[in-house]
Amino acid sequence: MLGLISPLILAAMAANGSTCSGAAPGITAVTSSVVADTNTVNQYRLHVVVVNHGPMGQPSNDLQSVAIFQNGDKVGEKGVPPLGSSKSYAFDFPFQRSDEAKMGTTHFTFRIVKDKNNAGDCTSSDNSYRLNV
Repeated sequence: MLGLISPLILAAMAANGSTCSGAAPGITAVTSSVVADTNTVNQYRLHVVVVNHGPMGQPSNDLQSVAIFQNGDKVGEKGVPPLGSSKSYAFDFPFQRSDEAKMGTTHFTFRIVKDKNNAGDCTSSDNSYRLNV
């Protein structure tokens, strides 16, 4: 009976948000900047930063990416290499829109996509990030 209680207690502790002992990649920041301004179109660069907040690095066979959605439609996906503990990876995503568009009217959502190799990663509260441009 004692052998069954220990695994049950451990499972309950894990479900209640005990400390992560693995990798925990998350999107920590997305910023935007105008890189070109013509008479009709503004060209933007979105700068995305992914950080592993966990105490462990990810194995070299982990496959992960960031899916990029603009106004609910998937417009891209960028691969992210396995990250060591406290290591980061950044990339830029370009887009353009009319110079008449009002600020805050283009909505981007960035989501971390993991494959089955990432099963040991901890769930991070920053698996997605929203930015209005």
